[in-house]
Amino acid sequence: MNCVRAHLSRLKGGGIARALHAAGVSRARALVAVDVPVGGVRAVSSGPAIGDPTTCADALALARKYALPQAATRVRETLKPGNPADFIEHEAICDLRSPAQEATRRAGARMLDSPVRGTVETFAEALARERGFICASGELEVRVPSGAPPGGRDQHLALLMALKLRGEPGAAFLAAGTDGRDGPTAAAGAMVDGSTWDEAERRGLQPRERWPGSMPAASSPARAADPGRHTGAHAGDLFLLRR
Repeated sequence: MNCVRAHLSRLKGGGIARALHAAGVSRARALVAVDVPVGGVRAVSSGPAIGDPTTCADALALARKYALPQAATRVRETLKPGNPADFIEHEAICDLRSPAQEATRRAGARMLDSPVRGTVETFAEALARERGFICASGELEVRVPSGAPPGGRDQHLALLMALKLRGEPGAAFLAAGTDGRDGPTAAAGAMVDGSTWDEAERRGLQPRERWPGSMPAASSPARAADPGRHTGAHAGDLFLLRR
C-alpha cells in the first residue's frame, strides 16, 4: 500500500522533502510517531519527508497484482535515498512498544515482548499463561464475521480474557487503543475481571454465541473504556493484565 500511495502523491514518497529543498531549506528534522508494526519512520504516511527506495515499476506491478483501479497506474517517481533533497533527519518519538514501556516505567508492570502481533485468539492464549502484573502493546488481527454488529479488536480480546479469568478473585484485564477509539465505536476498548463472564451469562447475553467484539455495551458487564476524547494519534493498543 505504501509503495502505491507514494507513487500517486505529490507529498508522499519524499514529496515534502523535495519541496522544502527546492525552496532553499537545507536543514530540518521530522519527529515521527511510528504507528505501523513494520517499516519504521519510512512507512509512516508513506514517507513524505524521506527518500523512497521503491520504483514506479514496483507500484505498477502491485496495481496489476491486486487489480487496482486505473487511477492507481498514474504513477510518478518518488525521491530516492541519497538524492540531495533527501536531507531531512528523522527521529521516532514513539512506536508500538511505547504504551507498554510507559506502563512499565510508571506502574512497574512486567512487559511482554512487544509490539505484539498475530490474532487476538493466539494472544489471549498466551496471556492466559501469564501471572502477575503484565503489560504489552502492539496491533492484533481479528476476523470480523459477515453481518457482525459494531465492535472492535480490543473489546473482542477483553471478552476472550473474561472467559480465561472466569472465577478468579482480583483478576482484571484492560485492552484499549491509544487513539481513544476501538473500531467503529465510541469506546477505546474494554475492561473485564473474574466476574464478567458469569455476569454476562446471568443477564442472558449468551457470550459464547456472540461475536466477542460486539459484547461491551450498555447491557454488558464488560466495562467500556471511555477516554473522554479521541486524540486520533495512534501508537498501538495497550494491554494490562493483573492476576
